[in-house]
Amino acid sequence: MNAERVIYGREGDELFCPNCGEGLERTPEKDKNHESADLAPVLIRTILTTVLAYKCPKCGKYHYGDAPAEVFEAGLTGFSLMSMIVLFKVVVNATMRKVQTLLQAAFGHNLSLGFLSEISDKKPNSFSAGTNGI
Repeated sequence: MNAERVIYGREGDELFCPNCGEGLERTPEKDKNHESADLAPVLIRTILTTVLAYKCPKCGKYHYGDAPAEVFEAGLTGFSLMSMIVLFKVVVNATMRKVQTLLQAAFGHNLSLGFLSEISDKKPNSFSAGTNGI
């Protein structure tokens, strides 16, 4: 599946090392990538977020573009997909294999069992608090 790509970098004054003031150089090999999946109105979409890396040639430290915190707070998945997985797991009492089958049938997208297990095991704390009474 093709991922929607979002890139966060630095601009203007951010292109100077905050430690020593030297101009930063782009270092693509150190970019940070974060992939997440979420439900779109009709399908599951994958978003690949890249936070661009810059290295100070003087002090050798790496600095990164600023991505919004919510990009990483949801872990591997967005809130809509997480809600559906929790619904299947908690309310329907489905196994991960059954969750995989239900998502495949509903959206035509086959998420791996490993991916689904990681989502289930590492759901964000803010989301976990909302499922305590279920």
